[in-house]
Amino acid sequence: NVQNDTYSDVMTASGVLQFFSVGLMAPLLEEILFRGLILGTLKREMHPWAAILLSSLAFGAAHGTAISFIYATGIGILMGWLFVKFNSVLPSIVFHMAYNCTLAFSEGINGLVALLSIPIMILSVISIKKYFRGSR
Repeated sequence: NVQNDTYSDVMTASGVLQFFSVGLMAPLLEEILFRGLILGTLKREMHPWAAILLSSLAFGAAHGTAISFIYATGIGILMGWLFVKFNSVLPSIVFHMAYNCTLAFSEGINGLVALLSIPIMILSVISIKKYFRGSR
């Protein structure tokens, strides 16, 4: 059973380490760097969409392979838009964590299901941002 095997893999020490590093720490650090520092600085100097594109290209390049460059650049544009739209790195961090967890643990999931989860992640980010905005 693929689902049980995936669950078993996550519950091993290496699975927990993968979840912590790929699912939590990498998105946190990458968003602080690429959206908070790089995009935040660029958008003060140029049009927001130019800043989003440049920071997303840098994000894509940091991911190594050509296929990773394409995916990371595309997702970087979406996360850059979230950062600019909400003027906060929190929505892009939440989205990035959800995205990485979906990819890292989706071997037993149909790729289409993983792709369809992206709009759900976006709605989750918007809901979280509205919640925090309302609690101030």
